[in-house]
Amino acid sequence: MRKTFLLLIYLAILQPVSAITLSLVNPSQYPLESNRGFMITVMVYNPELTVFDDLTVGLDLSYPFQAISGESYERRIGDLAATSSAYTSFRLKTYEDVPEGEYPLRVYHCSGECAAKNYKDIYLQFSGTSDLRLVNYSFSTQTIIPEEDFTITLSIKNFGTGKLRDLSVQINNSLQGLIPFLFKDKANNYYLGDLNPDSTMSIAFKVAVNDELEPGVYSIPVIVNTPTQSLHVGHLVFKLSAKADLTIPLVETEPVIPTLGKPVTIMATLENVGPGDAKSVVAVLEKGSKIVGANYIGKVESADDDVALFEIVQDAEKDYVVRVTYTDDLGEHEITKNFTSNYEVVTDFSWIQNLLVLSGLVVIAFVVYKKKLKK
Repeated sequence: MRKTFLLLIYLAILQPVSAITLSLVNPSQYPLESNRGFMITVMVYNPELTVFDDLTVGLDLSYPFQAISGESYERRIGDLAATSSAYTSFRLKTYEDVPEGEYPLRVYHCSGECAAKNYKDIYLQFSGTSDLRLVNYSFSTQTIIPEEDFTITLSIKNFGTGKLRDLSVQINNSLQGLIPFLFKDKANNYYLGDLNPDSTMSIAFKVAVNDELEPGVYSIPVIVNTPTQSLHVGHLVFKLSAKADLTIPLVETEPVIPTLGKPVTIMATLENVGPGDAKSVVAVLEKGSKIVGANYIGKVESADDDVALFEIVQDAEKDYVVRVTYTDDLGEHEITKNFTSNYEVVTDFSWIQNLLVLSGLVVIAFVVYKKKLKK
């Protein structure tokens, strides 16, 4: 038993230790790309002073490398002479959408029946292509009107396989010959750094809209800049609302001085000095708690005016209120204006005049009658 054990140790000492080295000759294309076939060559080197018998070289494929149908990934080299090299090539392909980075290709060699394999991981670089898109944007307010501050938040995602380096996000600030946004806290082209594959980056801009921009719906390009390129990644669309500013600059009467108890027309001038249209405009005339007149105007456009007319009979109450309601993009509004009708009281002496005329007719009739009696 002791002799058998010593014999096994002796044979183990005599068994040569593999010193074979494996390396790759550059692939047919490099860096590697997703979903592409390529050829790679393995160089096998025997640094020993003795022959390496019955050498086999192979690839043990795993993600992101895959086999091509019909290809073999184990090659028998045969005997490799001392201090000599051998080369063998393999065709394989890569998976789709492999993120940029380094990945190990496992190469092995063995001898004879390959009961034991010697592995080596050789790292290969994959290059990726970036695919940036504007995936979301939001506004801090539902109603955007000129000169009022609000925040725009943008989210940019890299759907590609490559990292995008040194990027900055830009909101295009030119529209119809105007600068649409006034940026308050940062420039419209803001540096963010690197964006990895399948990653999202968000940025917020505090802005106000230029008051020279007309109300309407606008689409503003969003651009990503790098040291070597500019990429259009989407649009942000917003509606610019407008605020109407309806005023009652003048209330007058026809006639200018009403007469108590007589018909009079009260005329209220409505003027819209705001940038937006006033809609559903209704004017009413109130006396105390009662409505004595109503006028539906409809729409008063920006920088336009209209007149509300009220036909009434002047009574002893001289104080009135003109109340106007209207809507615009911001909601419902109401304005009022107090008005005093400075009427005059005219005494009616027409009955005296009629009495005098009647008396004169009676006298004339009496004189005529007397003359007829004398005849």
